[in-house]
Amino acid sequence: MNHWFYAHHRTTNHKPLLAYDEVSVPKYLKLQLTRTKLEEILKPIEARCGQAMQQALQNAKMTSSEIDKIILVGIATSTPWVREFVATFMDKEPERGVDPLEAVAIGASIQAAIIGKI
Repeated sequence: MNHWFYAHHRTTNHKPLLAYDEVSVPKYLKLQLTRTKLEEILKPIEARCGQAMQQALQNAKMTSSEIDKIILVGIATSTPWVREFVATFMDKEPERGVDPLEAVAIGASIQAAIIGKI
């Protein structure tokens, strides 16, 4: 996600040459999105995320109070909405000292080494 967007609460997204119509005219996407609208769009996902997190806790036979640290990975986890949702659901603030993109890169490197038997 665009960090500028979260600081300014609005962004305009331009996607050139997204598609062509039946007469080969290029189609462009220009979308202005506010933080409020994005969070409204994400709201239906919240229940599914909560169910997945609850299932993960049940599978591990743990409660959220038994979790020492929450480390979020991936670009979407840097958004305030995701961080706030996880903090509320788990009743604990996610760690801020881990770069979400770096964590994905390290995980991918480890998995590549496992697959490649390096």
